[in-house]
Amino acid sequence: MAIANLQESLISYTLRKSDLQYEISKLWDMKNLYAMQSLDTNSLFSAGKNELIKKYKKLYENNPEYQAKYDSYRDMDDYIEELNKLEAHFQEQLEELSNCETEIDNSITQKDADMKEIEAYEEAMKAMLKSNIQGDFSFGVATGG
Repeated sequence: MAIANLQESLISYTLRKSDLQYEISKLWDMKNLYAMQSLDTNSLFSAGKNELIKKYKKLYENNPEYQAKYDSYRDMDDYIEELNKLEAHFQEQLEELSNCETEIDNSITQKDADMKEIEAYEEAMKAMLKSNIQGDFSFGVATGG
């Protein structure tokens, strides 16, 4: 009877371990998705910044008033304002993605700790099961004497 209970406990730990492995795998998938979104967001930011540079560089080069007033298109008030808006918009998105990645990392860490605990229980169950099976086999053996 004790062996059956130990086997049942061992199976339940194995199932829980399998569930945790699946959950960790899903979390890694989510983390990779957020990392790809971060790369896409950075790419969109760079593209937006390049468009602003082209726009204001062309305005600056084609307008003698701007050339007289500013040393470079980078000094133009409208350029600075639009660039700041663009940076703020994308910075907010990147921070949100970073926060999500941090939450996922914390979940992965917790689930890894749970996995180690279950593996320790699993090893203990295996040791007890082995001990009980060896005990059952040696119980009926007659000793000489």
